[in-house]
Amino acid sequence: MNEKPKEGDYVKCPEEFKLIDGSADAIRMFNLNDFLVIVVTNQRGIGKGIISYDNFKKVMDKMENDLKKRGHMLMPIIFLLMLKKILIIESLI
Repeated sequence: MNEKPKEGDYVKCPEEFKLIDGSADAIRMFNLNDFLVIVVTNQRGIGKGIISYDNFKKVMDKMENDLKKRGHMLMPIIFLLMLKKILIIESLI
């Protein structure tokens, strides 16, 4: 859904988040056909200390706001985080 950063880099702040062309239209198509669109994301950057949880949440807020401006809906956002062999699964709703 987001334009991939260069190899080894991560989206670290809302300003770096950019929707891939066509992704918003695809979400709209699913919404119009009564499908629930769920985002599941692996957040290795948080585990590596490259992005904070607060910045990750701001990026997700930007993504939701960008989509809402176009009349699209996402629910829920689920992220996976591995910290020292502990897997954390959380939902941002």
